[in-house]
Parts: sequence; structure tokens; C-alpha cells
Amino acid sequence: MQLLEENNNLRSQCTDHQNDIESLRKDILQAEQNRLDLESEKITLQEKIKYCEMEKEKVICALHLTSIFNVADYFLQVNIELSQVARDRTELAKQIPILARQKEELNEEVHRVKQRLEQALETNARLNREMEVIVKDREETQVYTKFH
Repeated sequence: MQLLEENNNLRSQCTDHQNDIESLRKDILQAEQNRLDLESEKITLQEKIKYCEMEKEKVICALHLTSIFNVADYFLQVNIELSQVARDRTELAKQIPILARQKEELNEEVHRVKQRLEQALETNARLNREMEVIVKDREETQVYTKFH
């Protein structure tokens, strides 16, 4: 009877560990998806910076092509646009370290989750071995009981 209870407890623990493993796998997948999302966002921000630089160059080139009468008005507009480009660039530059930190945090989280998964797998393997020993002992006990 005690062996049955112990066997049932081990099976329950095994099931719990299997559930934990599945949960950890889902966590790893979510962390990896978050990392990919951050990578994508980083690339988008870098493209925006390149676009802003190209627009800045266009504005500068256009400035050289304007007539003398429009230079003052155009210069004011260019300064406004350059200020906006500078603000955008500053904002984007601020976001890059944040994204890098988030990426590092996600990588650390993935590492922790992988370690937890590895521990769960080891525990699961140990429980399976213990359960096999208990089943084998139980079978031997039943065989011994039948012959005596």
C-alpha cells in the first residue's frame, strides 16, 4: 500500500515536473519572441536614423538650390526641420541603449529559464529512475509473495 502511495506521489511529481517543463518552454519561446521583437524595433529605429540623415542631406542640398529671395524663409524652415531631425535623432539614440539593456535582460531571462528547464529535466529523469526502481521492487515483491 505504501509503495502504491509512493508510486502515485512520484507520478504526481512527474506530472507536475512535466507541466513545469512545458511552462518553461513556453517562457523560453515568449522570451525569444520578445528578443526578436526588440531586434526588429532596433533595426527600425536605425533605419529611421538613416532616413533622417538622408532627409537632412536633402534639406541641405535644397538650400543650395533656392533663390536668394527665398533663402531667409527657407533657412528658417530648414532650421525647424533640422531641429526636429535632431530631436528625433536624440530620441532614437536614447532608445538604442534601452533596447540593448532590454535585449540583455531578455538574454539573461532566457539563460535562467534554460537553467530551470535543465534542472526540471534532470529532476524528471531522476524521478523516472526512482519510479522504475520502485516498480521493479514491487514486481519482485509480488513474485516473491506468490512463490512463498
